[in-house]
Amino acid sequence: MKFNIIFKTLLFVNIFFFAELYAKENTLFISKKVIESPVDSINVKNQKAYSRELVEYYKNKLTSKVERNKPLGFKKYKSFASLEKENTTHFQYSFENLEPEFTQGFIVENFPQSPTIDSIKTKAKTIFEKVKELKKFVNVLTGDHFFDLPVGLSKKDASGNNFELVVSEAKLYPKYAELKLFAKLDIPQRGIQLFFGAEGVKFSHKGAFVEETKLILLGDQPIPFNADNWLITLKGSSNLKTNIFDEKSFVSIDCNGLKEISLEADLRVSRSVLIPLNEQGFYQCGAPLENNSESREKDNEGKEEPEKKLDKKCYVGTSFKVKAKGWNDLLVEIDLPPFEINGFKGWAFEISNTVLDLSDTRNSENVLFPDVYRSFLAEGEQQLWRGVYAKEVNVSLPKAIEKNGQRTSFKATDLLLDSNGVSGKFTAKNILSKEKGAAGKWPFSIDSLGIEIALNKLNGGKLTGDLKVPIADKPFGYNGWISNKNFGFQVELKEKVNIPIFLAEMELAENSSVAIDVIDDKIYPKANLSGSLTIKANIGQQKSSETLGASSENKTSIESTKTQNEEAKKETDLVFAGIKFEELELNSRPGLPIIRAKKFQYQGQNNLFNFPVSIDSLRLLTPSKNLVGLGFNLRINFDNNGSYAKGKLGVLGKIDSKEKFDSWTFEKVDLSGVAIDIERSGTKISGKLEAMKNDPTYGNGLIRF
Repeated sequence: MKFNIIFKTLLFVNIFFFAELYAKENTLFISKKVIESPVDSINVKNQKAYSRELVEYYKNKLTSKVERNKPLGFKKYKSFASLEKENTTHFQYSFENLEPEFTQGFIVENFPQSPTIDSIKTKAKTIFEKVKELKKFVNVLTGDHFFDLPVGLSKKDASGNNFELVVSEAKLYPKYAELKLFAKLDIPQRGIQLFFGAEGVKFSHKGAFVEETKLILLGDQPIPFNADNWLITLKGSSNLKTNIFDEKSFVSIDCNGLKEISLEADLRVSRSVLIPLNEQGFYQCGAPLENNSESREKDNEGKEEPEKKLDKKCYVGTSFKVKAKGWNDLLVEIDLPPFEINGFKGWAFEISNTVLDLSDTRNSENVLFPDVYRSFLAEGEQQLWRGVYAKEVNVSLPKAIEKNGQRTSFKATDLLLDSNGVSGKFTAKNILSKEKGAAGKWPFSIDSLGIEIALNKLNGGKLTGDLKVPIADKPFGYNGWISNKNFGFQVELKEKVNIPIFLAEMELAENSSVAIDVIDDKIYPKANLSGSLTIKANIGQQKSSETLGASSENKTSIESTKTQNEEAKKETDLVFAGIKFEELELNSRPGLPIIRAKKFQYQGQNNLFNFPVSIDSLRLLTPSKNLVGLGFNLRINFDNNGSYAKGKLGVLGKIDSKEKFDSWTFEKVDLSGVAIDIERSGTKISGKLEAMKNDPTYGNGLIRF
């Protein structure tokens, strides 16, 4: 998955210099008085940029040097709405034609009945058939019926499903009779019949059961529903001799028939629908649709996890208890573990205040159906809906977007999950501040986010916030779109681009880009910039002592140089305008250079102490792992007769990666190796020159001692 960002800016700067020349006795002092016009107002146009596809298009199209470095400002950009439509309508994972997982073959393979259960069920079926054949169903059980067995009741549960009860055996005692009972409940799912049984049930001679009578479910009973991708397994037993039914399903009866259904059950949802996650948000049992031994993820010790059918580790599910008067009136409060919805890779959901709706007569009083449900749930038929409704939802963004080292999440409400997939509209604000949020080690914020999902189709998704490129003094604002498996960003520049580490103002060409790569659930932002620089600095300028030792979270790089930059505005020694650069790359991914450049180029002359200066070469400097800068080989021209000096100039900055965010700060301007060797009218002047600043007589210039 890739996150792609494109941004632009436009700067106009004009500076004019005038100067004079001074010299004195045996000490050579070269100086110029400077008159500097005010810097023109800097115009910054907020612009939106292209999606990745358009970036690639323009990379191929703009092949000439002129086109590659053309400033932004004359191109018509797509609106956010059009990008959203373009990028979201093609991303959906429909459950409409989803292959069922919990088929009859799956049931046979994974739920083999024990011989004991099979024997009891066979006997029960035989007795029910005999009672039906002999027409021995009665309205109310009395003691008189026990002298001619079998006998039974044929009733309905509260939902209208057939319920039958038979007495197969009776032992008569002075005060009561002990009965062996079987019950059968017909449920609408697949025509399944549930069988129950009990032994030693006491029935008084007065015509009533002596105590509360329960019949246990005969063995576990799997029940697929919702297109056979949901599975309920009712827990049963083969022990008919006890009235202790902990963690088992049973029915309660009286002489008139069924009183209540009490169910102990497990719920499982197919892996083609939901994928279970652990508390840290990682897959527990392989990636989506890969539930086999070859694709299983390994545990922390590197050992392959054993495959367990219907284990909670491999399936989203829960256990629950519920009581009801009828089978078709089951509303169950449940808790589900964290999960990912198939088709929405990277998003995690945790739900609470959740209801499993298996009722045909009512819904949860809190349920809210999206408008799209009106197309297939007619008025008065909403109670027939079956699925999971969650009032409270915690939505976690893809793991790559961190908040203090933890997964970023926000609260939402009203999630529906059924055979059509997930539906819901989730919005939040102030999700992630740039002080806490990170894209890799670049500050990243999310001011607002909204997604709308209907029937497992993403109808729309957008987010807004800021991303700060380490060399820039201010973050870039963005508008973003969300698809099922990706993010995309359009970045708009709110202000001018100042580059404190180089004491520069930057004008970006339209092929500049910022992108975010996601590899193995880690996020790696990167930038590829082209354009031009204007550098203004003073010789000997250094990082302000006021902010030495300050945390990168509390002091930005622009603050680090604020004092010195204010001094630079008064009288500027060094001005280089129009430095061209191509493919200045910034990388956060381990193993790649943190910064590199294809080319720096400068044509024309500039000024140092207001003497004409030409640049023989210009390059990116990386003298050590944590230092970076620009290096100039200078030729300083003193007159029109070939008098000059050569030297080296470095504008250096420091990179600190120890803090939460990468900190790029200006360090110093270093002028070194300046040497002169000229001869005029029999006088030879040679040696090293050093900068002199703020001399009361000569001002600023170069001096040879």
